[in-house]
Amino acid sequence: MKNGLPFRVGLSLLLELPANGSGAHAAQHEEGLRVLGLLDGEQAAALEKELSGRPRFADAHADFSISHSRRMVAVSFSRERTGCDIQYAHPLKNHDGLARRLFHPEELRYLDEASGARERSLRFCRLWALKECFLKANGLSVFAMKKTPAFLLGKDDAGLSAAGGNIFFCRLAAGDFPYPRLAFHLYECSGDEAYVLAAARKETETPPQAPETIWFSEKTLPFTHTAELRSMPV
Repeated sequence: MKNGLPFRVGLSLLLELPANGSGAHAAQHEEGLRVLGLLDGEQAAALEKELSGRPRFADAHADFSISHSRRMVAVSFSRERTGCDIQYAHPLKNHDGLARRLFHPEELRYLDEASGARERSLRFCRLWALKECFLKANGLSVFAMKKTPAFLLGKDDAGLSAAGGNIFFCRLAAGDFPYPRLAFHLYECSGDEAYVLAAARKETETPPQAPETIWFSEKTLPFTHTAELRSMPV
């Protein structure tokens, strides 16, 4: 698999809701490493850390990103730089204070246009997952959240992608922006247990290809590809 690696996202659903604390994090992370090994197909591929603390393969034959939230574990895997983030959309959780501190004005307007608390939570998770995805791909911490692009999710900017999702745009922050251009993909699972998944890869194709999603657990949830985001045309 060292040549022509596809862009893939591995998903796994834990059978039980992990208890809070370090034990839950360890169980989620261990499942993430299991999924990574299955995606890679390598025998005990060695891992190391970049100066930023971001994990990577020691031989750099591929790139990956691991994320988990509640019962869901997601891993993106590609030859090119990649990042992913999964968020459980809690229907009652209020994120307004966090959004007011860290989001761009366009993103705040997108939140304010939500029809109710549940929709507002989903909209926040879409934006947060995209921003975390950007940070992970670039080896940045959550403290760099204000360096992320403005993700413009709105009907006025939408087109239609070949993968069936709407095409939106990312407006890069003003001034110096020393990061590679990424193509983002959003997926959603609605219902009693709602999740938002974002996966990104360095732009290398026109048009960018959506990742192949593969399940590595007996139970699955119905994820739908809802949007593709590209850098705003100059």
